[in-house]
Amino acid sequence: MPDTALDPLEDRQALEDLMTTLQQQEAEALEDLLATLQQQEDEALEEIARRFHLEEQANP
Repeated sequence: MPDTALDPLEDRQALEDLMTTLQQQEAEALEDLLATLQQQEDEALEEIARRFHLEEQANP
């Protein structure tokens, strides 16, 4: 029966490659989440400013 086990160095390199890929994916996901949250914050602040302006016009 042929030996199909990975060499320990190959196994370690595969694990390091996987960890690097996961870290890159995590960083990208966090960047996307931050961009989304910033956009939502901007929209919420615009809505607050709009409502404040409308209230000022209604109650001078």
